[in-house]
Amino acid sequence: MKAKPLLHNELTPQKQAALTAMMAMPGWLVVEELHMAACSQATKDLLAADPTEQGYDQKVKALQLRSRERNEFSLLILMSVAYHAKALAAVEEEAKEEKPKVNPIIKPLYDTSTVQRNKS
Repeated sequence: MKAKPLLHNELTPQKQAALTAMMAMPGWLVVEELHMAACSQATKDLLAADPTEQGYDQKVKALQLRSRERNEFSLLILMSVAYHAKALAAVEEEAKEEKPKVNPIIKPLYDTSTVQRNKS
């Protein structure tokens, strides 16, 4: 089941822009790496469980649950940040498309700076 992004349709454009800017920082790649390392470590802990230990079944269940939760949480966070960055980009692209095109030949007729210069 694909999870719905966190704060879906709730973040303001300013907050989406903050997330997008954070993704452009060099440290963002480190944050992604930390999330993936946490997931990897939980999986390694599960695989390292010794079947000869007493209570192995319970331990494996607990480790598997921890690994699954950690993986789902990390992916949800990373996917939500990416979702909000894409949503902001889509809104910005839509705003660019809505801007009326002005014919470059008649643009000086509507340019107020040229009108003021002609009055002087």
